[in-house]
Amino acid sequence: MYKKPSVKCHQKGVSLIEILIALLIVSGGLLALVRLQTTSLKTATSAVERSQAVLFAGVMMEQMRINSAGVDSGNYAVEFGELPNSGSREGDEIRAWKADLSAALAEGDGLVSLDANFVTVRVRWKERWSQAPDDDVAEVLLRSKL
Repeated sequence: MYKKPSVKCHQKGVSLIEILIALLIVSGGLLALVRLQTTSLKTATSAVERSQAVLFAGVMMEQMRINSAGVDSGNYAVEFGELPNSGSREGDEIRAWKADLSAALAEGDGLVSLDANFVTVRVRWKERWSQAPDDDVAEVLLRSKL
């Protein structure tokens, strides 16, 4: 009777295909980490910009609370893209406020509207991470009774 010799094959090390699969899995994980980091940076930048916008809106609201005579006369009302005449206290405050807005926020601008006993302050800016020309315009609105 013929007996086949038993050949036991013991693999030592890893094959090339196993190395390639492991490399693919590791590189996929690293790409996911890079994307997570980028998203985190965008979100943090957006939060800083929003905090600055809220701060600027609050500053204008406080200036109007201090100068209630200027509010009563309607001298604080201003639209987006508009600059009041300088020479009055209210006009100078709004010009300085809008200059600070545009310096701190990309395409930053502000609006102040007065109706009855309510004051509305809106701050608008373009998010820094935006790539489309009319996309990602953010806005903060504060409304208060003086």
